[in-house]
Amino acid sequence: KIKQENKKQQNNHEKKIKQKMKEQYNVEEKKKKKKDAKISQGKEIKTFDDYWNIILQHYTHKKYGEMLAVIDEAEKLENLTDNQKGELYFAKGFMYQNKKVDEKAEEYYKKAIDSGNNDALNNLWIIYKEQKEYSKAEDNYKKAIDAGNNNALTNLGNLYKEQKEYKKAEEY
Repeated sequence: KIKQENKKQQNNHEKKIKQKMKEQYNVEEKKKKKKDAKISQGKEIKTFDDYWNIILQHYTHKKYGEMLAVIDEAEKLENLTDNQKGELYFAKGFMYQNKKVDEKAEEYYKKAIDSGNNDALNNLWIIYKEQKEYSKAEDNYKKAIDAGNNNALTNLGNLYKEQKEYKKAEEY
């Protein structure tokens, strides 16, 4: 019993040490990441392209929270074109989609579409399909087809196939 108790205490002690090291590592890792980000962003951020490059960096590293903060800052730029707004809305929608916040993703994808970003149609129909909102997915596929997206033809055919509407599936 004494050996078991001693081993138990030793295990608890090791767990505490590992936890402290892990916490310390996370703090140091965060500091290093912040330092690296400042170095890579060493110049003053002034243009849409400056912000967009940082957004892409965060996307690449799946830092969606940081990505959102940069998007919010970029949206404050004056004289954004509709295309640039569409890109920012698309990026926001994508971030929310990855965080599984479908309502927000849908909201920003619709804003992106309204700004002329037809890529958002692709991601929006994925949300509808996952939610089994087939009529909404179908409408989006048709909008994407009208916008010249040939992949939407196949996707719409597959949607009909899943619903066992084989004649419509064959048509697309």
